[in-house]
Amino acid sequence: MKWKRVYVEITNQCNLHCDFCIHNQREPRFMSVAEFAHVIQEVRPYCEYVYLHVLGEPLMHPHLEALLKICKEQQMQVMLTTNGTLLAKRLTLLQKYPPRQISISLHSFPHQEAALAYLQEVMQAADVLAKTSYISYRFWNLREQQMDRASYQMWEVLAKHYHLDPTDYGKRRIVLGKQIFLSLEEQFTWPSLQAPFVSAKGRCLGGEMMIAVLCDGSVVPCCLDSNGDISFGNLFESRLTDLLASDRYRQMMEAKQRQELTEALCKRCAYRTRFEKGA
Repeated sequence: MKWKRVYVEITNQCNLHCDFCIHNQREPRFMSVAEFAHVIQEVRPYCEYVYLHVLGEPLMHPHLEALLKICKEQQMQVMLTTNGTLLAKRLTLLQKYPPRQISISLHSFPHQEAALAYLQEVMQAADVLAKTSYISYRFWNLREQQMDRASYQMWEVLAKHYHLDPTDYGKRRIVLGKQIFLSLEEQFTWPSLQAPFVSAKGRCLGGEMMIAVLCDGSVVPCCLDSNGDISFGNLFESRLTDLLASDRYRQMMEAKQRQELTEALCKRCAYRTRFEKGA
Protein backbone atom coordinates (compact mmCIF):
# COMPACT_ATOMS: atom_id res chain seq x y z
CA MET A 1 0.00 0.00 0.00
CA LYS A 2 1.19 3.49 -0.87
CA TRP A 3 -0.35 6.86 -0.02
CA LYS A 4 0.19 10.14 -1.81
CA ARG A 5 0.63 11.96 1.48
CA VAL A 6 0.75 11.55 5.22
CA TYR A 7 -0.28 14.45 7.44
CA VAL A 8 1.62 14.77 10.72
CA GLU A 9 0.28 17.28 13.20
CA ILE A 10 3.36 18.36 15.16
CA THR A 11 1.22 20.71 17.27
CA ASN A 12 -2.46 21.54 17.62
CA GLN A 13 -1.71 25.02 18.98
CA CYS A 14 -1.97 28.17 16.90
CA ASN A 15 -1.10 31.83 17.37
CA LEU A 16 -4.28 32.98 15.59
CA HIS A 17 -7.99 32.48 16.23
CA CYS A 18 -9.59 32.70 12.77
CA ASP A 19 -13.36 32.62 12.45
CA PHE A 20 -13.34 30.00 9.65
CA CYS A 21 -11.28 27.49 11.67
CA ILE A 22 -12.92 24.68 13.63
CA HIS A 23 -10.42 25.38 16.46
CA ASN A 24 -8.71 22.81 18.62
CA GLN A 25 -10.99 20.84 20.95
CA ARG A 26 -8.23 18.60 22.29
CA GLU A 27 -5.56 19.07 24.94
CA PRO A 28 -2.94 21.54 23.65
CA ARG A 29 0.17 19.60 22.76
CA PHE A 30 3.46 19.56 20.90
CA MET A 31 4.68 16.25 19.46
CA SER A 32 8.07 15.45 20.97
CA VAL A 33 11.17 14.89 18.85
CA ALA A 34 11.24 11.20 19.83
CA GLU A 35 7.55 10.80 18.98
CA PHE A 36 8.02 12.47 15.63
CA ALA A 37 11.03 10.28 14.81
CA HIS A 38 8.91 7.23 15.58
CA VAL A 39 6.05 8.46 13.39
CA ILE A 40 8.39 9.08 10.45
CA GLN A 41 9.94 5.63 10.87
CA GLU A 42 6.46 4.07 10.79
CA VAL A 43 5.03 5.97 7.81
CA ARG A 44 8.18 6.03 5.68
CA PRO A 45 7.49 2.67 3.93
CA TYR A 46 4.07 3.97 2.82
CA CYS A 47 4.79 7.49 1.60
CA GLU A 48 7.61 9.93 0.85
CA TYR A 49 5.60 13.14 1.36
CA VAL A 50 4.93 14.30 4.91
CA TYR A 51 2.58 17.27 5.37
CA LEU A 52 3.15 19.12 8.64
CA HIS A 53 -0.45 20.10 9.03
CA VAL A 54 -3.86 19.25 10.48
CA LEU A 55 -4.55 21.89 13.10
CA GLY A 56 -2.04 24.26 14.64
CA GLU A 57 0.81 26.43 13.39
CA PRO A 58 3.86 24.20 12.76
CA LEU A 59 6.34 27.10 12.84
CA MET A 60 5.52 27.48 16.56
CA HIS A 61 7.16 24.13 17.38
CA PRO A 62 10.13 24.76 19.71
CA HIS A 63 12.14 21.88 18.18
CA LEU A 64 11.25 22.44 14.54
CA GLU A 65 14.89 22.20 13.43
CA ALA A 66 15.22 18.72 14.90
CA LEU A 67 12.03 17.60 13.15
CA LEU A 68 13.15 18.93 9.78
CA LYS A 69 16.54 17.28 10.25
CA ILE A 70 14.83 13.92 10.85
CA CYS A 71 12.87 14.31 7.62
CA LYS A 72 16.04 15.11 5.71
CA GLU A 73 17.87 12.09 7.17
CA GLN A 74 14.94 9.81 6.34
CA GLN A 75 14.62 11.31 2.84
CA MET A 76 11.06 12.46 3.45
CA GLN A 77 9.76 15.37 1.37
CA VAL A 78 8.31 18.04 3.67
CA MET A 79 5.18 19.98 2.72
CA LEU A 80 4.62 22.79 5.22
CA THR A 81 1.36 24.70 5.75
CA THR A 82 1.55 27.94 7.72
CA ASN A 83 -0.44 31.12 8.34
CA GLY A 84 2.76 33.00 7.51
CA THR A 85 3.06 35.06 10.68
CA LEU A 86 6.33 33.38 11.72
CA LEU A 87 7.95 33.03 8.28
CA ALA A 88 10.39 35.89 8.82
CA LYS A 89 11.37 34.54 12.24
CA ARG A 90 11.97 31.04 10.82
CA LEU A 91 13.51 32.18 7.53
CA THR A 92 17.08 31.01 8.22
CA LEU A 93 15.89 27.60 9.42
CA LEU A 94 13.67 27.08 6.37
CA GLN A 95 16.61 27.93 4.14
CA LYS A 96 18.81 25.44 5.99
CA TYR A 97 16.20 22.65 5.73
CA PRO A 98 14.07 23.73 2.76
CA PRO A 99 10.65 22.07 2.52
CA ARG A 100 9.63 20.92 -0.93
CA GLN A 101 6.61 23.24 -0.68
CA ILE A 102 5.47 25.94 1.71
CA SER A 103 1.74 26.68 1.59
CA ILE A 104 0.84 30.07 3.07
CA SER A 105 -2.79 30.51 4.10
CA LEU A 106 -3.46 34.15 3.29
CA HIS A 107 -7.14 33.72 4.11
CA SER A 108 -6.09 33.79 7.77
CA PHE A 109 -5.62 37.55 7.72
CA PRO A 110 -8.02 39.72 5.66
CA HIS A 111 -10.01 40.73 8.74
CA GLN A 112 -7.08 40.98 11.17
CA GLU A 113 -5.45 44.24 12.25
CA ALA A 114 -2.27 45.18 10.35
CA ALA A 115 -3.20 42.71 7.60
CA LEU A 116 -1.47 44.61 4.80
CA ALA A 117 1.75 45.02 6.80
CA TYR A 118 1.65 41.29 7.49
CA LEU A 119 1.22 40.56 3.79
CA GLN A 120 4.24 42.68 2.84
CA GLU A 121 6.39 40.78 5.35
CA VAL A 122 5.09 37.44 4.08
CA MET A 123 5.81 38.30 0.44
CA GLN A 124 9.36 39.37 1.27
CA ALA A 125 10.03 36.09 3.07
CA ALA A 126 8.30 34.05 0.34
CA ASP A 127 10.42 35.62 -2.38
CA VAL A 128 13.55 34.51 -0.54
CA LEU A 129 12.23 31.01 0.20
CA ALA A 130 11.18 30.52 -3.43
CA LYS A 131 14.85 30.05 -4.25
CA THR A 132 14.81 26.71 -2.42
CA SER A 133 11.11 25.74 -2.05
CA TYR A 134 7.90 25.94 -4.03
CA ILE A 135 5.63 28.62 -2.58
CA SER A 136 1.84 28.22 -2.73
CA TYR A 137 -0.19 31.15 -1.49
CA ARG A 138 -3.65 29.96 -0.45
CA PHE A 139 -6.66 32.21 -0.79
CA TRP A 140 -9.41 29.78 0.16
CA ASN A 141 -12.08 32.32 0.96
CA LEU A 142 -14.03 32.72 -2.27
CA ARG A 143 -17.81 32.66 -2.07
CA GLU A 144 -19.43 31.84 -5.40
CA GLN A 145 -16.16 32.84 -7.13
CA GLN A 146 -16.10 36.25 -5.43
CA MET A 147 -14.00 37.84 -2.66
CA ASP A 148 -15.28 40.12 0.05
CA ARG A 149 -13.86 43.66 0.22
CA ALA A 150 -11.15 42.94 2.80
CA SER A 151 -9.93 39.91 0.89
CA TYR A 152 -9.89 41.83 -2.40
CA GLN A 153 -7.71 44.54 -0.85
CA MET A 154 -5.15 41.90 0.08
CA TRP A 155 -5.38 40.36 -3.39
CA GLU A 156 -4.70 43.79 -4.94
CA VAL A 157 -1.47 44.08 -2.92
CA LEU A 158 -0.44 40.57 -3.94
CA ALA A 159 -1.25 41.23 -7.61
CA LYS A 160 0.71 44.50 -7.62
CA HIS A 161 3.74 42.80 -6.05
CA TYR A 162 3.77 40.11 -8.72
CA HIS A 163 2.72 42.42 -11.61
CA LEU A 164 -0.70 40.86 -12.24
CA ASP A 165 -4.06 42.27 -13.25
CA PRO A 166 -6.09 42.35 -9.98
CA THR A 167 -9.35 41.86 -11.88
CA ASP A 168 -8.14 38.51 -13.25
CA TYR A 169 -8.64 35.84 -10.62
CA GLY A 170 -10.89 33.41 -12.44
CA LYS A 171 -8.36 30.58 -12.46
CA ARG A 172 -7.90 28.11 -9.62
CA ARG A 173 -4.12 28.21 -9.92
CA ILE A 174 -2.17 31.28 -10.95
CA VAL A 175 1.57 31.39 -11.60
CA LEU A 176 3.02 34.42 -9.80
CA GLY A 177 6.70 33.81 -10.47
CA LYS A 178 9.38 31.14 -10.57
CA GLN A 179 8.29 28.49 -8.05
CA ILE A 180 5.56 30.81 -6.69
CA PHE A 181 1.86 30.08 -7.20
CA LEU A 182 -1.53 31.20 -5.97
CA SER A 183 -4.27 28.69 -5.13
CA LEU A 184 -7.84 30.05 -5.20
CA GLU A 185 -10.65 27.97 -3.71
CA GLU A 186 -14.12 28.35 -2.27
CA GLN A 187 -14.33 28.62 1.50
CA PHE A 188 -15.24 25.28 3.07
CA THR A 189 -16.84 24.21 6.33
CA TRP A 190 -14.96 21.79 8.54
CA PRO A 191 -16.85 18.51 9.02
CA SER A 192 -18.02 17.69 12.51
CA LEU A 193 -20.39 15.26 14.15
CA GLN A 194 -22.73 18.21 14.76
CA ALA A 195 -22.76 19.24 11.07
CA PRO A 196 -25.77 18.49 8.85
CA PHE A 197 -25.98 15.09 7.16
CA VAL A 198 -24.63 15.18 3.59
CA SER A 199 -24.90 11.61 2.30
CA ALA A 200 -24.00 8.01 3.08
CA LYS A 201 -22.58 7.40 -0.39
CA GLY A 202 -19.91 9.08 -2.46
CA ARG A 203 -16.21 9.31 -3.07
CA CYS A 204 -13.73 10.01 -0.30
CA LEU A 205 -9.93 9.94 -0.43
CA GLY A 206 -9.38 9.57 3.32
CA GLY A 207 -7.52 6.40 4.28
CA GLU A 208 -7.11 5.52 0.61
CA MET A 209 -4.86 8.32 -0.70
CA MET A 210 -3.78 9.68 2.69
CA ILE A 211 -3.80 9.31 6.45
CA ALA A 212 -3.10 11.73 9.27
CA VAL A 213 -1.33 11.35 12.59
CA LEU A 214 -2.50 13.77 15.27
CA CYS A 215 -0.07 15.21 17.81
CA ASP A 216 -1.23 12.73 20.47
CA GLY A 217 -0.46 9.80 18.15
CA SER A 218 -4.03 9.11 16.99
CA VAL A 219 -4.16 7.81 13.40
CA VAL A 220 -7.13 9.14 11.43
CA PRO A 221 -8.08 8.89 7.73
CA CYS A 222 -7.56 12.50 6.67
CA CYS A 223 -6.57 16.04 7.62
CA LEU A 224 -10.20 17.08 8.19
CA ASP A 225 -10.69 14.74 11.15
CA SER A 226 -9.48 17.48 13.47
CA ASN A 227 -10.96 15.95 16.62
CA GLY A 228 -9.83 12.36 16.09
CA ASP A 229 -13.39 11.08 15.67
CA ILE A 230 -12.27 8.24 13.37
CA SER A 231 -9.22 6.96 15.20
CA PHE A 232 -7.81 3.59 14.12
CA GLY A 233 -5.63 3.56 17.23
CA ASN A 234 -2.54 5.26 18.59
CA LEU A 235 0.78 5.13 16.76
CA PHE A 236 2.69 5.78 19.99
CA GLU A 237 1.26 2.53 21.37
CA SER A 238 0.89 0.25 18.30
CA ARG A 239 2.63 -0.42 15.00
CA LEU A 240 1.07 1.16 11.92
CA THR A 241 0.74 -2.28 10.31
CA ASP A 242 -1.48 -3.36 13.22
CA LEU A 243 -3.64 -0.22 12.99
CA LEU A 244 -4.16 -0.78 9.27
CA ALA A 245 -5.29 -4.33 10.04
CA SER A 246 -7.96 -3.08 12.48
CA ASP A 247 -11.61 -3.84 11.80
CA ARG A 248 -12.45 -0.14 11.62
CA TYR A 249 -9.89 0.61 8.91
CA ARG A 250 -10.64 -2.55 6.95
CA GLN A 251 -14.40 -1.99 7.00
CA MET A 252 -13.95 1.64 5.90
CA MET A 253 -11.77 0.64 2.96
CA GLU A 254 -14.07 -2.18 1.87
CA ALA A 255 -17.09 0.14 1.95
CA LYS A 256 -15.21 2.72 -0.13
CA GLN A 257 -14.98 0.20 -2.95
CA ARG A 258 -18.80 0.36 -3.08
CA GLN A 259 -18.71 4.17 -2.59
CA GLU A 260 -20.37 3.72 0.78
CA LEU A 261 -19.42 5.74 3.86
CA THR A 262 -19.37 3.91 7.18
CA GLU A 263 -18.33 6.75 9.49
CA ALA A 264 -20.67 9.43 10.84
CA LEU A 265 -18.08 12.17 10.26
CA CYS A 266 -17.67 11.22 6.60
CA LYS A 267 -21.43 11.34 6.14
CA ARG A 268 -21.33 14.95 7.38
CA CYS A 269 -18.35 16.08 5.31
CA ALA A 270 -19.23 18.41 2.44
CA TYR A 271 -15.60 18.92 1.41
CA ARG A 272 -15.37 15.41 -0.07
CA THR A 273 -18.08 16.29 -2.62
CA ARG A 274 -15.44 18.36 -4.45
CA PHE A 275 -13.92 15.10 -5.61
CA GLU A 276 -17.17 13.62 -6.89
CA LYS A 277 -17.94 13.84 -10.59
CA GLY A 278 -20.15 16.81 -11.30
CA ALA A 279 -19.57 18.36 -7.87
